[in-house]
Amino acid sequence: MVAKKAMNDISFETGRWLFPANAQFDEHAGTLTLTGQKGQYHRATIKIPVDRTQREVFFSGDLYLEDIVLGDKLWDAPKLRIADGSGKSLKACNLRNSLENQWHIDSCSVDQFHTLGLDELTLEIGFQNSEGRFSVRLPAFSYQRPEASPYVFPYPVPEDTSVTLTLSSEAVVAFENDLLSSNSHFSWADYSWSDAVVRDAIKTHFPMTNMRFPGGTVGNYYDHRTDGYHDDPSTFQSPSREKAFLAGWRFGYPGYQSLVKEQNATATLMFNVMHDDVTATENRLKKRLNDQLPIKWIELGNENYFPAQAYGYSSNGPNNPDVNQYIKHTQSLTQAIRKIAPDIKIAANINHLSYDVGSWSETLSRETYYDATIMHNYISVWNSDLTLSSGKTLIDAYKKTRHNIAEYRETFGNTPVLISEWGVQEAPESFLSVLAYADVFMALLEGNIHDGVVQQAGSTCSTIAIAIRRNR
Repeated sequence: MVAKKAMNDISFETGRWLFPANAQFDEHAGTLTLTGQKGQYHRATIKIPVDRTQREVFFSGDLYLEDIVLGDKLWDAPKLRIADGSGKSLKACNLRNSLENQWHIDSCSVDQFHTLGLDELTLEIGFQNSEGRFSVRLPAFSYQRPEASPYVFPYPVPEDTSVTLTLSSEAVVAFENDLLSSNSHFSWADYSWSDAVVRDAIKTHFPMTNMRFPGGTVGNYYDHRTDGYHDDPSTFQSPSREKAFLAGWRFGYPGYQSLVKEQNATATLMFNVMHDDVTATENRLKKRLNDQLPIKWIELGNENYFPAQAYGYSSNGPNNPDVNQYIKHTQSLTQAIRKIAPDIKIAANINHLSYDVGSWSETLSRETYYDATIMHNYISVWNSDLTLSSGKTLIDAYKKTRHNIAEYRETFGNTPVLISEWGVQEAPESFLSVLAYADVFMALLEGNIHDGVVQQAGSTCSTIAIAIRRNR
């Protein structure tokens, strides 16, 4: 135990860190500095033994960033990363909103660590495809949350503040209730659409006029014939999906269908464009219509521009996304759907704003076969600790969402968009996170009222999960 404690000392002076060629280490100050370069990934790493029974692990340091020019993708940034002993990433905390020109403590953590069965970790200080200087001192590893840096505002903060709002009711705009939809598939839970705890939570705390099914990544592997997962290699790329299939897990369509009808709501159905050909799509649609399900929207797949969600009919081979193949296949599906139910609206998925920027969307924007697009708007905090960096990301939630909508309109103009997934990813449990959720929703509401493009929005599972916890 004493030896393990000593090995958990990750100070640079231990001599166990592996530095990249361009690293500068000031032995007197104990400071490591990485200089970022576009197209390069510089990283300093250390391997340490760990106690596999601990619930959470923390990797922290005193950081200083200057002249940072970020890359286009979410991960193109300076970062702290926690990986297993082989280097497989468990958590990458990309410092895209970190303070500059000021020393401050920041951290990266992995929750539910005790479920992973790991005895060794690789810790990384990285600088990926970005420019600037990234300095770190006093790196630390612990099983307790590190203290965050105190923040000093660069201006006087009054003790007592008051704000006067003047409200005008001269203009009245109808509220689009479909903005209060939900992205919930419960593949992570011990309940589903068919369980009373879900139905009661929605009826009591979160009534909706539109509900999405089956939703998310899992919908790309959904078999409508069984209401479970497909039995194929693409599905089993995820051990959790394979485990669910072998256990006979079901999505709970009968419960979803009856709840939509009971709530007098409409359905947004995410169709499987990876596994289903025209005949399978026709059969699925006819079956849902025979159930008298009021279908408003059909989404043509989920994030099929990601390699992990590219397979079958809508790709150019396993894990090889191809927008032209996606368009060719979904055009055929759209024609088949419209022959059966011409009033149902069709939406195609555009690429994530932080992934492979523009290439997929620009090609898709030249097509006219769809009625709307699908955009997922996530504020990526990826830090359960309330630090200066995570706090800034939360404060920027409104601005970031409005920027995403403006960027969308540059490519797609006034084409309607479904924000069928939105949320604040892995945010710290704080009032600031609650405000960030509210800010995102207000920005989406403006996207509907002022921009006229946002037609539907589905928050992530957390809203219903909170209601379920209250019911329990």
